Amino acid sequence: RDALVLGITGGLICLLYYFWFALLIPAMIIVMIHRDSLRVVAHRVGFLVLLTVCVAAVAAPFAVPYLASLITFGQENFQATYFFGTDIHLYAPWVGLSIAGLVSLGSIATYVTRKVWTPAQIGSLALITSIVIWHVVQLVILASGEKSVMLSKPFLFLGSIALFLPAAEWVSERISTSHPIASHPRRALIAAIIILAPLLPNGFFLNDARVQAQLEQNLLPKTSGFVIENIKTYIPDYADRLWLTSGLQDINGMIPLTQYLAWNPHFSHPAAHWGSRLENLKRISSLSSAGEVAAAFDAVGVNALLLYKAIDDTGNRYYPFFYEADAWPNGTTSEEIRFSPALFSTEEWEIAHQDNEWMFLTRATSGE
Repeated sequence: RDALVLGITGGLICLLYYFWFALLIPAMIIVMIHRDSLRVVAHRVGFLVLLTVCVAAVAAPFAVPYLASLITFGQENFQATYFFGTDIHLYAPWVGLSIAGLVSLGSIATYVTRKVWTPAQIGSLALITSIVIWHVVQLVILASGEKSVMLSKPFLFLGSIALFLPAAEWVSERISTSHPIASHPRRALIAAIIILAPLLPNGFFLNDARVQAQLEQNLLPKTSGFVIENIKTYIPDYADRLWLTSGLQDINGMIPLTQYLAWNPHFSHPAAHWGSRLENLKRISSLSSAGEVAAAFDAVGVNALLLYKAIDDTGNRYYPFFYEADAWPNGTTSEEIRFSPALFSTEEWEIAHQDNEWMFLTRATSGE
């Protein structure tokens, strides 16, 4: 039963934070072999195997297709290649005055006060060691001129969990041995709800001025709303087409369009090779005839276009495509690819709809 519960939990964690397992596995091995007989270690190994099977089964719907796509097509944008100066800092919450700092100091104190360390302490220390080793290795990679891989990411959530675990164990022990509420789990649950209720979205969170300002902003009509409605009205098979769109970064938050090229590589599957597609789009924009452009889009499956009608300083109309590419080491760089209207003729494309700002073009699909 323990393996099943922990396996389901581990599988869900894997779906959200699969990178953690690069750090969890070494820590688990350290805990397994620590100061025990071979019989106990063998029992733990068997439990770990069963746990691994449960985790793999729960995570399989995501992990199997993901890994298969990477093996088949390779990968490009595994992580955001931004660099922030704060990434080189070690995680040390105790240096500041905060609840996190006090709890972490409490955890450190347990290592001094206990004569024999508990499994929770050993596991916590092993996990923190794995995280620090990862951080140091990535700093060496960064110093050698290469791109680091998730330099400070392990500290974000996993580091806090590992560091707070000994303190949480100590508090749990004090409550269970000295407080009558431990014998009344229902009372403990009610107390926890009362304590944590203000942290829920309907608590003080919604009273935060910044949150209210963002909510008001979210309620404003989207400028792209009418574009979405036009797509639904004039291109009813939009979900079956491969699109190329000018701008409108939030469009896929409102309608399920399959895009040939996302506006940013990290809105794209790593196996899609966003950089190669961007270069291919630049190549297509330099072609000289509408027929060549149509054939080039056919080659990659693009059969629907959402084109914004822009005008340059000389009064000439063009169709721009905007993208944000990574620019190591600092942030991103804007990419604009321009197409001439002459590259889209009615002989090659059907005008599904157009207005003063947008042109909606479609091309016959394989089934038409």
